[in-house]
Amino acid sequence: MVLVDARSNHSAYNGQISIGALSKQWQLRLFVMAYCASLTALFARCALQNRHCRFSVAKHQHQLALFETGYKNETRPPLKPVQALIMILALVLPLLCSAQEAETPSSLDASAGRLLMDGAMLGIAGKQLDAIDTFDKIIAMYEKAYRNSQTKTYSARFEPEAKRYLAEAASSKTPARIVSGNWAYAYYMKAYALVELGRFSDAKTPLKQAIDLAPHNAQFLSELGALYQREKNWPLAMDAFEAAETQAREFTPLEQKNSELLRAWRGQADVYVEQHKLDKAEAQYRKCLALDASDTKSSSKLHFIQTQRAKASR
Repeated sequence: MVLVDARSNHSAYNGQISIGALSKQWQLRLFVMAYCASLTALFARCALQNRHCRFSVAKHQHQLALFETGYKNETRPPLKPVQALIMILALVLPLLCSAQEAETPSSLDASAGRLLMDGAMLGIAGKQLDAIDTFDKIIAMYEKAYRNSQTKTYSARFEPEAKRYLAEAASSKTPARIVSGNWAYAYYMKAYALVELGRFSDAKTPLKQAIDLAPHNAQFLSELGALYQREKNWPLAMDAFEAAETQAREFTPLEQKNSELLRAWRGQADVYVEQHKLDKAEAQYRKCLALDASDTKSSSKLHFIQTQRAKASR
C-alpha cells in the first residue's frame, strides 16, 4: 500500500520574517526552502485525495525569477526586511492559505517550522553550533515520528518529484509516504551551518541524509557536488553535478528549473577547468550563457579560460 501523510501541511514560511538580515546565500536558500515546503503541503494533500492539484504557480514565476537572477549573480544588495517580507508573503501566503483550507497543520510540523526559524536566526547571528543543535531537534522529532515505521518516507519539494517517489515505491511494492519538507531541509540547513564553520567533511553526512529523504532534489545534489569540489574529488563532484542536472530536467518546475540547471552546469564546467579540459569547460559555460545571458559567473570563467589559453600560446 502506498501512503501519503496528510499531516504534512506546514511549511517553513515562519522562518523568513527576518530574511533581510541574511547573507545573499542564506536568503536564497531560505527563500527556496519556504517556497518548496509550501508546495509540498499542497501536493501531499492532493495525492491523499487521489486527485490532480488544481492550482498554478505561474503567476509567481516573475517574482521568483527576479529574485533568483539578482542573487545568483550577486548583483543585487540584500533586501530590506520589509521588502523581503512583502516578497515572501506574495509568493508563499497564497499557497499556505490553500493548504490550510484543506487541513490544519500537525503539531509536529508547526513545531518544526518554528524551530527552523530559530535555527536560521541563530545562523544569522553567527551562532552556528546553536543553530546545529536546533536543527538536530527538528531531525529528532521526525526521526521519532517516522523512522521506526515500516513505511518509506520521502520529503518532496514539488508534485512531479512526489509522484516519482510514490511510483517507485509502488513499483517495488514498498509502502511510502510524503511528509513535510521541513525534515529534509533541517538536514540541509545543518549541513550549511557546518560549512559556515569550515567543517566541510562533517557537512556531507547531513547533506547525504537530506538526499536520502529527497533523492531527486537537484538543489541538494549540487550542494553535494560543491562539497566534493572543496575536497578536489573531481570524479565524485562531476557525478553529483550530472545527477543534479538530470533531476532538474525531470523534476524541477519551470519557474526554478533554469536556476538549478545553471548551478549544475557551472559545477560541471568548474570541474572541467580543474581537470584542464578547457574545451569542455568553455562549451559548458557557453551553454549557461545561452540559458541566461546575465550569468556573470560563467562570463568571468570564460574570460579566465581565454587568459589561460593566451598564456599557453606565448
